[in-house]
Amino acid sequence: HERVIVIDTSQDRDTPRVLINPELVKLSEQMVDGEEGCLSVPQISDKVPRHAEVTVRALNRDGEVFEFDADGLLAVCVQHEMD
Repeated sequence: HERVIVIDTSQDRDTPRVLINPELVKLSEQMVDGEEGCLSVPQISDKVPRHAEVTVRALNRDGEVFEFDADGLLAVCVQHEMD
């Protein structure tokens, strides 16, 4: 099975990140609660606790392993999409 996530949190929405089979390899102890919704169910949203910072390992479009640290909106988006 392959899981493919494409996320673009750049200001101009012109820098998509492609994550193939992502995994969270490090999670901060600090949690943040934010109001989240989903495009698949647009009328429903709720507060969801998320790790404030995460380290993600995934494959890129060329099948190469890479890692990055994420916080803020990017960290929330990665966790949301992986759920």
